[in-house]
Amino acid sequence: MKLFQGYSKNIFFILLFILCGINSHAQESEKKIVFKTLEDIEIGDDNFFTVVMQLENISKDTINARLVLEKPGTIRSYSQDNLIIKLNPLKKAFIPLKFSINKQQAAGNLNLRFQIIDNKTNQNLATSSTKIKVDYKKDLKIFPIQSNILYRQEGDSIHYQLKVVNKGNQTEKVLITNVIPDFKGAFFTTNKRLEINAFEEKII
Repeated sequence: MKLFQGYSKNIFFILLFILCGINSHAQESEKKIVFKTLEDIEIGDDNFFTVVMQLENISKDTINARLVLEKPGTIRSYSQDNLIIKLNPLKKAFIPLKFSINKQQAAGNLNLRFQIIDNKTNQNLATSSTKIKVDYKKDLKIFPIQSNILYRQEGDSIHYQLKVVNKGNQTEKVLITNVIPDFKGAFFTTNKRLEINAFEEKII
C-alpha cells in the first residue's frame, strides 16, 4: 500500500511538471511583439530629446494597439495621447517621440515607461523603460545690492547686502569671503558659509 502511495505521488509530480512546462510554453508562444526603446538618454544643455520606439510584430496577426506613457510632470510630450499603433504581421516600425524637460528640473535620474496595450483585449503586449539622466549644471552668481558704500572714518560700522543667485540645477555650498580695507592701507577678511538650493535666490 505504501509503495502504491509513493508511486501515485511520483506520477502526480511528473504530471504537474509537464503541465507547468506546457503552460510556460503557451505563454511564450503568445508573445506577439518585440518592443524596445533606448535604455539611457543624457540631458545636457538642450532640454529637448527624442525617444525612438522600435516595434516588431512577430505574430501572424495584425496588431491594433495603443501607447500608454507614464512620465514625470517635469517632462512634456509633444506626441498625441494614446498613440494608435497598427502593425501588420511580421513587420517592423520605428516611431520617434519628441519630449522636453523643464529647465528647472534638478540634476538626477528620471524614468519614462512605455506600454503597448491591445485595443481589443486591453492586454499589456509589451513594456519598455528609458532612463533620463539630467546632467549637473553649475551657474552661481553674486551681485552687490549697493554699488557704493560710504566709509567715513575708522571705527564706522558697515552694513551691506549681496544677492546670491543659483541658476544651476543642484544645491550649492559656497564660502563667501569679504575683503574690507582699513585706513592704514591694510585689509581684513570675514568669511560666510552659505547653502543655496537649485534655482533659488538669497539676500545676505
